[in-house]
Amino acid sequence: MSFWAFACMFSQRVNLSVAIVAMVKKHIKDQKEASQICFTSEYYKGNASFSEGNFDWGEKIQGHILGSFFYGYAITNVIGGPASHYFGARLVAGF
Repeated sequence: MSFWAFACMFSQRVNLSVAIVAMVKKHIKDQKEASQICFTSEYYKGNASFSEGNFDWGEKIQGHILGSFFYGYAITNVIGGPASHYFGARLVAGF
């Protein structure tokens, strides 16, 4: 049960980091930065694997979203420790 709990936790952390790249709109700040991009959106026309993000999140908001996983991880340890003492680790991990 502990193995599956850690496997789910790890996959959630990785998937959130990868998914946020596709969720956020791409912004090009200047022409120099645009020239460093390997492929333009014309390259991806008709390619279903390329999608423009729907959310206009800045770097600060993205940091809060990615950091929320770690905040939740710390809080659940503080709550889950005493709960597993009273109810048992199997019930707490199962919940």
